[in-house]
Amino acid sequence: MPSKLTNLLVAIALIWPGPAMAQRHADVHPRYDHGYGTAPRGALYLGGYSRDSEDGQIIVDFYSRQDRSLTNDGIRFGAIPFARRSLDTGAGVPAVLAWADGRTCGSLNGVLMEYSRLVAPAFQVPFLYQAPPAGSQALGGPPTRMHPIDSSVWGLARQPDGAPSVLTFTGSDGLIDRWTTFAEAQLDKCWGAQEPPAA
Repeated sequence: MPSKLTNLLVAIALIWPGPAMAQRHADVHPRYDHGYGTAPRGALYLGGYSRDSEDGQIIVDFYSRQDRSLTNDGIRFGAIPFARRSLDTGAGVPAVLAWADGRTCGSLNGVLMEYSRLVAPAFQVPFLYQAPPAGSQALGGPPTRMHPIDSSVWGLARQPDGAPSVLTFTGSDGLIDRWTTFAEAQLDKCWGAQEPPAA
C-alpha cells in the first residue's frame, strides 16, 4: 500500500512543469535549473539544498523514479526517491561526490518529508514613513539582519492560490539552517559511489 511519501511524490509528478517553465527560472534559480537540467535519465527533479563548507559549496539534489511495483490500482504508481551530492568549488561544473538511494536509506524519506513541510519566509519591508500615507498600508517588521549566506533550499512549490512556482530561499540561521543541518546529519551514512539504478 502506498505511503504518504509515495502519494506526495505521485502528486508532484502530476503537476510537474515542463522544460519551458524550468528555463524561465534559469536566471533567478540557477541551482534549480542546474539540478533539473542534469537530472539522471528517467528521473523527476524535486529540488535540493546547499551549504557552505571549507572545500566549497555542498549541493544536494533530490530526485525520484517511478516504481511500477508500487501501486494499489494498476494505474497510479509510486516513486522511489534518491539524491545526488556534489561539490561546487567555483572552478566550473560541480563535481558529483556521492549518491543516496531511498530503497536502502530510510533517512532520505524522512528528510524529504521535512523538506515538504518547510514554510517560505515572509518578506520584510522596513517602515517607510513615520505614519502610513492616506489610502495606503505600511508594510514593515524588524530590521533585516545581514549575514553571510551559507544555506539555500529550492524546489517546485505551490502559491497560496494553488498555482505552481519555483521557490528558492536562503539564510544563515533559523529554519533554513536548522533544516539543512538536519538533512546533512540524516543523510551522512546514506552516501555511496554508485547512482541508484532505475527500478
